[in-house]
Amino acid sequence: MTFVRKSADVTPIVDTVFAIVAKAKEDKAEVGAENVIDATIGSLYGEDEKLVALDEVFNHYDAIDHRVKAAYAASFTGNPDFRDSVYHWVIQNADVKLQHSVIATPGGSGADSMSITTFLDEGETLIIPDVALGLLYADGT
Repeated sequence: MTFVRKSADVTPIVDTVFAIVAKAKEDKAEVGAENVIDATIGSLYGEDEKLVALDEVFNHYDAIDHRVKAAYAASFTGNPDFRDSVYHWVIQNADVKLQHSVIATPGGSGADSMSITTFLDEGETLIIPDVALGLLYADGT
């Protein structure tokens, strides 16, 4: 049994930031760097057209125990008090006993989008609280 929708797009994701960086480099070679404004989001390149990696950041990062860095994702689940508070906010103190799991994510919009596109097939309906003002269908209407 799978929880992913039947029509899920399993095409590998292309990192558009670096694709845009590559396009900017192509344009610079074609029409000259003075004619291209290279202001791509998500990466910082120096005047030498190389990716900037600041020693002030990486020296401190490299000093962190590797086991601590490797365990970073554990914090994405949220601490137990946070998860309990979110659940009680959702049920609004109603007397319900639901099998549930609260997953903390680094961004609300991304979490909503990921959940909707992962679990709903076209034509299925998601009923959400009035906080978000209405219904959202899997086909985006």
